[in-house]
Amino acid sequence: MNIASKLSLRLVAIPALQYVATSVASVSTVLIIVRVGGDVADYGIANLLFNMFNALFAAIWPSILAGVERRLVLSIAYACLSIAYGSLYLARSVAAVWIVQMFVGIFTALIPLTQTSIFVEIFGGRSRGITVMCISMGLGWSLGLSIASVARRLLDVFLIVLLLAAVPVAINAVLVLTLPKTLGVIEAHRVIALRKSFVMIVERARKIVTFEVPLKLPRFTSVRKLKPVELYLLTCIMVFISIATFFTTLPVYLKKIVGVDDSTMYLYSMCAGISSTISYILQLRISDNLEKMLKAHILALSTRTILFSLPLLLDGFVQGYFVLYALFGATWAFIGGAQSIIVYNLSEPHRRDERVSHLNACVSLGLIAGNILAAVLKSTYGYELCFAISSLLMLAAVCLILRVKRRSLAM
Repeated sequence: MNIASKLSLRLVAIPALQYVATSVASVSTVLIIVRVGGDVADYGIANLLFNMFNALFAAIWPSILAGVERRLVLSIAYACLSIAYGSLYLARSVAAVWIVQMFVGIFTALIPLTQTSIFVEIFGGRSRGITVMCISMGLGWSLGLSIASVARRLLDVFLIVLLLAAVPVAINAVLVLTLPKTLGVIEAHRVIALRKSFVMIVERARKIVTFEVPLKLPRFTSVRKLKPVELYLLTCIMVFISIATFFTTLPVYLKKIVGVDDSTMYLYSMCAGISSTISYILQLRISDNLEKMLKAHILALSTRTILFSLPLLLDGFVQGYFVLYALFGATWAFIGGAQSIIVYNLSEPHRRDERVSHLNACVSLGLIAGNILAAVLKSTYGYELCFAISSLLMLAAVCLILRVKRRSLAM
């Protein structure tokens, strides 16, 4: 029996437990912010702190920890993350949640730097290892939210985040130490390469977070002079401004205006997770065809243009949001997953890694700008304009990508 088969159950459990915790913590954070009297601006600041510290430490951790055993670093990361999540149990003010989010961002940045390498090492190939890891993540995401939805009917949200977020990652801290010591050490150059992995870009965007800020960005001139890949990167910034603006606003809107209960909030995100996992299977069938990927990408973004305006129409129709979240998930694989594939195909052969790094930066810029925009718009004009601007930004991105499609297919 080879090492992969011996360790398969343990390996699948690690990212599954991680995403049980991540899913519960992500939904619980907004519930706690609303509970302690916060609003969209407070949630936007929480996301902003997460993004900034996550990006900063993802950029510097490899240099600081170069040469340290991967297994040990991952175990410490999970132990510290468990403490951070556990601190949410004590959070009784918005400022306390902000501090916790800052530390969650710092220690979450360590996980893809080590865990991805471990899966690649054991499964003997990047594609297979990362695919197994992501399937496990998807299962963990849905499981965590389904348990939280039931548990919320019996337990307070603070106790749920303690049990379903802090405990699973604490188990991981111990579980990782049972892996072989032969998994090597952190190699700065290798880690940087793995951070550019397509799937990791998709996963960090799924959580509306990002793991790195590259040191340089492409120089943009006039739109007419831009290469297709450069024009596309600009649209990615716009896409993620739209996404971050919408999803910073929607959870608070659902709690404060629609009056959705906590259990249902968990179920909404669970629906999105299940449908996105299914859509990834469909995406695999066309991932090698740039023209088909662009068409599917444009269709998904066009659908989001409509979806982002629907809260203005659904009003208090709570059940309608289940369909809305399922559609969010169904379109996600053809947005996040498609972006990395499209950038790779549009890139110059000798600049593919650099262009993927540019994509990471554009995602970072879009998320941060969207968090800020949501806070400003909601504070000044209300929820309705946040949804309307999100929809219009996505429509503008679709128009630009149509231009990219024409240019790329004409080459």
